[in-house]
Formats: sequence, structure tokens, C-alpha cells
Amino acid sequence: MISLFLIFSCDNSTEPSCTETVDCAGICGGSSVEDACGVCGGNTNSADECPDASCDFEICISIINVNYENNSLDIWMNNSIAIAGFQFDINGITITTASGGVAGENGLSVYPSSNVILSFSMSGALIPAGNNALTHIEFTENSGTICLANPVFSNQSGEPLSVSLGDFACD
Repeated sequence: MISLFLIFSCDNSTEPSCTETVDCAGICGGSSVEDACGVCGGNTNSADECPDASCDFEICISIINVNYENNSLDIWMNNSIAIAGFQFDINGITITTASGGVAGENGLSVYPSSNVILSFSMSGALIPAGNNALTHIEFTENSGTICLANPVFSNQSGEPLSVSLGDFACD
């Protein structure tokens, strides 16, 4: 009877032997928590800093959680339609890695180059409509002004979607 309690005492864990609390990343005993914007492991402390949830386009993307000490940032996306792939430039930094977010959670591969992010799925995976962190970016060499340019987002038929970069569009 005691062994059954230990095995099933953590009913939301992916680890059958977990006896501790599972964090928002699904780690048994982990310490990740959601920030004010609902990003697991994010560092936004005030809801006033979260991206605007309203979007008059099929896709709105923005930059959040810029951390110059750790050379990282997140791309936030509000989308009203499922996305099969995307590409956009991030000017003002040299990208080293891109991972996580709803792109990774939904099976899309994310391919960074020095200032371009490209993402798609060979299996036909889609990012459902929502308002979430799209991906996490790590970078080097920032020029002080970080902005977005040349967005291309497509649906499962490969058709282009309307995209807004809002205040983060490069001039």
C-alpha cells in the first residue's frame, strides 16, 4: 500500500517515481515558474510588460524578456490561425541558438543563423492559435537596437499569413 502511494503521489508528473512537485516545465522537483506573462522560466515581473493580447493581423510577434546579462530574449506570438512554418530576421544581435517556446513544444524544428530564424516541420506539425512565447533566443554581439524584419509565416497549405511586427519593426 505504501509503495502505491509513492508511485502515484505525484499525479501530474511524467516521471512515475516522482514524489515532489512538478514545475511548469514538467520537471519533477524543478524550480521553473511562470512569469507575469505566463512564460515558464520567463523573467517578466509585471503584467504591464507583457505583449498586448490584441492583434488585428493573423500573426503578431514581439520581443520580450531581453536580458543583456545572459544575452537572451524571447519572441512572443499572438496568432489567430495555426502556423506550419515561419522565418524572420532579428537585427541588432548575432543569434547563437533558438529553442523552446510553442515552436519546440509543437514539433517544429527551429534553425537559427546569424540574424535569421527559420522554422518548419517535416512531419506536418502545426502551432495552434494562441498567445505564447514562440521561441527563446540566445545571442552575442548586440548593437543596442534589436528589431524584427522580413517576417514570413505560413499556414498548413503553405499560404502566407498577415504579420505585424508592431513597435519591433526595423525602420
